[in-house]
Amino acid sequence: MEKKDNNNKNLSLKKLLWILIVLLLFGGFPILLNVLLQIKNPISQISIIGDSKDWLSFWSVYIGSIGSIIMAVVAFVTLKQNKSLTDQNEILIAQNKEQLDELKRQWEEEHRPRINLSIIVYRKAFHIKIKNIGKGNATDIKLSFNKDFIENLLMEEYKEIYKDVEKNPFVIEEGEAKYVFIGFCDDIQNQWNNKHVVLKIYGTYCTKYHIDETFYMEEFITQRFMDVKDALWEIADGLSCPNSKHYPIQQSLDIIAKKGN
Repeated sequence: MEKKDNNNKNLSLKKLLWILIVLLLFGGFPILLNVLLQIKNPISQISIIGDSKDWLSFWSVYIGSIGSIIMAVVAFVTLKQNKSLTDQNEILIAQNKEQLDELKRQWEEEHRPRINLSIIVYRKAFHIKIKNIGKGNATDIKLSFNKDFIENLLMEEYKEIYKDVEKNPFVIEEGEAKYVFIGFCDDIQNQWNNKHVVLKIYGTYCTKYHIDETFYMEEFITQRFMDVKDALWEIADGLSCPNSKHYPIQQSLDIIAKKGN
């Protein structure tokens, strides 16, 4: 604490000293100038042009010019320093903006919905499982399927399911899933066993995220078929939609029920 007080006293003394120097310069210079103008020329060999009034005018103009030059230099240095500070501030602002944009991008990436597509077996039938594994609702989901796959479907009513899904966008809430019927395992194994059937799914959701998945059906139909032990209520909850736009997904359950009967 004492050291801080000593520093403050030293600063005050320095300020007071500078003030005294400035006062002495401004107050003593006119007196010094008056004395110099009244001194006679000590060197007789050198003649002085002009009288005291002329030299007084000269010194006034000369000192004023020097003052103007000093002010111009000070102004130039100040402007240069201000420009340097402005450039540094602009760099800092740009860096902060980049950091904020990156933080915003990371936050949006962590809290965005994510559509995951897979092929599952339920009750001895293949389905496309469309699940939202991200955060937040996946809205305005638009899907399209390659024509070759649709043409290879075993029944016309199956083909209508996919055409209807393509026409009608839908929504999947966070953690929920919807299913689209492909066909019964036995039927597909018999019909597609020697075929190279490829399922390509394209689409968008939330107007900015894209879907692009490819499945090779021989990877599934050559495996041993087993019932997936999903709870029936989970499947029904994912597929049951009173909205007519989701009718093709609900229709998948109807097809399974009819086949079971």
